[in-house]
Amino acid sequence: MPSKLLAENLQSEQWRDYVIPGHTEPYRIYNPITLFRREGGKVHAILDRIGIFHFIPFTKEVVVRWKPRDKGARDNSPAAGREYI
Repeated sequence: MPSKLLAENLQSEQWRDYVIPGHTEPYRIYNPITLFRREGGKVHAILDRIGIFHFIPFTKEVVVRWKPRDKGARDNSPAAGREYI
């Protein structure tokens, strides 16, 4: 039986980066809303504010970093989507 699908609220994040081995640049997702994953799973599925799903391979070598939203600050980042930094 597959493990339960977990959903985590990411609305407190301005952006989220995945640093994936073998890639020259981090994969950045602006305005993440929800992270979907399974316990012990190998994929993160992130839904962003404009409704795009990003599927990221997730292994112990992948590094995740994010920037919390500043309370009361204006959001000047792109509406959503992928951007290499």
